Amino acid sequence: MRRMTEPILIVGDCREAMKQIPSNSVDLICTSPPYNCKIEYDSWDDELMYEDYLKFMREWLTEAYRVLKDDGGRIAINLFYEISQNERGGRVFVASDVWQIMKEIGYTWNGVVRLGENQSERVKYTAWGSWKSASAPYIYNPEECVMLCAKDKWKKSSRGVSTMTRDEFMEAVKGVWPYRAETHNAKNPAPFSLDLPIRAVNILTYKDDVVLDPFCGRGTTGAACKILDRKFIGIDISQKYIDTARDEINRIASAHDIKRFLEFLGANGVVFKTFRESKEFTRYITDNVELIKPLCKFMRGINETFKDIRPEIRFVIKYTYDPECSACQHWSFIVKFPKSVSESIGYNDNFNDKSWNEFEDRFNSIDGRYETYSIDGGDIHICHDFGAETPLTGKYLADISPYA
Repeated sequence: MRRMTEPILIVGDCREAMKQIPSNSVDLICTSPPYNCKIEYDSWDDELMYEDYLKFMREWLTEAYRVLKDDGGRIAINLFYEISQNERGGRVFVASDVWQIMKEIGYTWNGVVRLGENQSERVKYTAWGSWKSASAPYIYNPEECVMLCAKDKWKKSSRGVSTMTRDEFMEAVKGVWPYRAETHNAKNPAPFSLDLPIRAVNILTYKDDVVLDPFCGRGTTGAACKILDRKFIGIDISQKYIDTARDEINRIASAHDIKRFLEFLGANGVVFKTFRESKEFTRYITDNVELIKPLCKFMRGINETFKDIRPEIRFVIKYTYDPECSACQHWSFIVKFPKSVSESIGYNDNFNDKSWNEFEDRFNSIDGRYETYSIDGGDIHICHDFGAETPLTGKYLADISPYA
């Protein structure tokens, strides 16, 4: 298989399209197949008789089993616990029926995640069956789950680079994932919330692993892969949805990065003194979202290289502008080193070339982008600059050290 640096998107019925994918080549399948509950898809009949629906599920799950890796190949499949097929098969425990099919194919069971919505929008309070009577009450569970299975053994024998934080790991292993269900929109009648694939991909794969979604829709699983640096293959029967996915993967990933960055600033006390500052910063990050990852990479480099003095280092965002010249608006990321460093180096007449060269060698080993560094008032400031002209006036925003 060719190395994938951009998502591979394939138009076609996944039962046939997956035949293009080599056996034993996919690390994770993360998907939400059609529910067979009369959703008006662009190119799919979602009103099959239930036995035909199960036949369809068996066919694509068989092909999925083939492409999964023998060593820890996994599948995370999003389903309702139950659905009502009415005249097409009655009320059924669909998650159980699908698992029985998977077990017959050869999958091994490794757990189920309950998607914890604050309040489901699918409860039909008018479907009582028998009003205030034990005659025939209709009790309906509208919740969804994610079944976690493996091709053979669950444990991966080879190790890669994990991308989870401690908190993300602790949240994911609980077995109940907070979930924000999305409703029908113009781009897809059954949109797939980013909450699900980003957790599944993060905890079930390593960086650069291959992830497949046979029902990719608008490409939400692909967006999760872009955010987390995984390789993605998406298949959909609809040309319209594939065309949408080409744009949506980048849009969703960018929106996620911006949202997390802004949430972090708010949670850690970054307060903009004026509406203009808040507006300009949001606009800048939205237009330059590609700077977020390099900036984080730069911070990780500082943390590792200077871990002996890391608690004393401060990271600060500096916004400078000339009120009379909008072209001079300028954001910088400043690393402020403690006075103990500048004292060991000295300044003015007491400058110590040897100490400075040692410091400079350490800093230059960092894998990240930076523009300038200077000694200012005894404190060493290293500026990860965003490339505008030299600012004319300036001020500091709140300390954002916890982001590192």
